[in-house]
Amino acid sequence: MDHTTLTGRDAARFEAVSTKIISDARRDGIAMTESMVARLPSAVVATLTESALSEAWAKEARDLLPEYAEQAERNELRAKLESGDEEALDQFAGLSPQRRISAARAAGLDGGRKVKTPTAPEGDEKVRALRHVMTLPASARIAAARKLGLTL
Repeated sequence: MDHTTLTGRDAARFEAVSTKIISDARRDGIAMTESMVARLPSAVVATLTESALSEAWAKEARDLLPEYAEQAERNELRAKLESGDEEALDQFAGLSPQRRISAARAAGLDGGRKVKTPTAPEGDEKVRALRHVMTLPASARIAAARKLGLTL
């Protein structure tokens, strides 16, 4: 269904249906758009008829929208890993370290660590920092510049 061509009552019903689905999905940690909602049969039926939205929309979304299914699977994996589910932990244990890190990042697990981003110095402080970096051996200049936040 092309939701952009709806008018009047149909547009209002689609707005209500999409708002409900998007907010329910957001509550579950899944980002959805109106164009994704328009591809769900239960949303189309609820929009074009005056029937209530079927609770089957989440199953339809998993079956018909790969982006929804992918986000839902990542959220489930993250929840299982955070809760210490043995099966999920065993799956991770069998992966190589590189794949384990990639899978953890894809699932949104970052270990709770925040990466500190250096702030670049301003004005006179920047000039002093540059002069200091220029006194260092060539092999240490890049590392020192990055540490001081002087990267391009």
